[in-house]
Amino acid sequence: RETSNVSLPYGSALSPTSAGGVSASSVGSSSNIVQRSQSQSSATMYNAAAANSSNSKGGSSEILSPGAHPLSPTFFAEQSRIDTSAGKGVRRSFWASSNTPRASSSPSKGPRRSSSSSPLLSLKSNIATVLLYATILGCGYFIVTTSQKLSAREARLKQMRNDYHILHHKVRETQNALSTANKVNHDLEDRSKVLEKTNSQLQSELEATKKKKIADATGVNPALLTGDAADDLDGLGSDEITNLLMRRQDAMKSRIGSLQTKIQEISRREAEERFGEGPHRVEVTVDFNAGVNTAGRPDLGTFVIEMAPLDQMPHAVHLFLQTVAHKLWDDTVFLHTTHHVLQAAPIEFSTGRSKREDFADAKLDQLSFQEYSEDYPHVKYTIGFGGRPGGPDFYISTQDNSRYHGPGGQGHHDLHEEADPCFGLVVVGHKVVDRMHRRSVATVGKSGEAWDGKDVPITSIVSMQVL
Repeated sequence: RETSNVSLPYGSALSPTSAGGVSASSVGSSSNIVQRSQSQSSATMYNAAAANSSNSKGGSSEILSPGAHPLSPTFFAEQSRIDTSAGKGVRRSFWASSNTPRASSSPSKGPRRSSSSSPLLSLKSNIATVLLYATILGCGYFIVTTSQKLSAREARLKQMRNDYHILHHKVRETQNALSTANKVNHDLEDRSKVLEKTNSQLQSELEATKKKKIADATGVNPALLTGDAADDLDGLGSDEITNLLMRRQDAMKSRIGSLQTKIQEISRREAEERFGEGPHRVEVTVDFNAGVNTAGRPDLGTFVIEMAPLDQMPHAVHLFLQTVAHKLWDDTVFLHTTHHVLQAAPIEFSTGRSKREDFADAKLDQLSFQEYSEDYPHVKYTIGFGGRPGGPDFYISTQDNSRYHGPGGQGHHDLHEEADPCFGLVVVGHKVVDRMHRRSVATVGKSGEAWDGKDVPITSIVSMQVL
């Protein structure tokens, strides 16, 4: 059967008259193209063989048209045989397109239609193509996701490596610190042993000192407190030890009282011999312009202190009169650092040096004991010695200080039951004392908290003399 002109997928058509062969450009990029001369002879031979085969078998057979080139796309038919002689044929091993005629050795009963399996094959081909694309897409997705997972795992692995290095570094640091701690621990153990040994020695010394003090306090022979007798201290009985201590304390108080009485008697006799029986008075002259630029013009004030009776405060009165008689208080100062007293300090006004050594050299720097008389309390304008033991500083009370400077008022001292000695009273010149007090209040305030502790306002003591 002759084929009509077909539009080929290669972009050109073959007509029955094109028996001269097909060029490579007519079939696109298809390979394995034979030369034209070979194509023409093959077509002639193929048509003759087909005619002979059809005639020998007594039937009509489908043959290619004279113009159909054996290497054209219409020649690529499915595999078949064409007999060229009796009982033998020529084999065609190609795939047929829908427009390719098929030669058959059997007698033809008429025009043959295309195979019914072509649509099915086309469907299968499309399905296969879709499956191929789906497989490619799936493989691509799998590759992408796997690559992402591998990248994430690689990042995690890198982070784990960094963490491992950091952890390894910390482990080494911990090991070094542990080694140092072990060394320190060994040193502490050695020191602890030394301290234990020292502590044992100190305990022994403390025990020996304790025994000695008990022996001194109770009057018990120290030999009784050594060896096994030391463990029998409880055998003396706590009541017995207390009684021994009380008796010794009473004896000491009695002796101290006797000494104080003796000192008072001596002080009274010396005061009467030098200053008369009394009453004794001391005149104090002060300069309010001391330290102030007033062109050298002093602002003087005077007040008089009358001493306590010698039968009440002989020791304090005698010491104070002695310091006045030796001119130790001349050119000294009153300090305005508190509001309830005016304190006289042994500081030389002209030079600023301390005169305590002058008092000490004269053996007039302090009392032998804290003399006090309940009949002579610390009321306003009274004179008292400060310190423990009292002297040489004295003060003038600008208010009633019986509570603060009387017995038990100075709790910061060891013997808090003692009191400051009160031995004189300002009887003349209260206005001068009040003026000095106003200067103190202006400096530190009524509460005594305004003074900054740096600049100390003063009033100069020009002179003191026994009248």
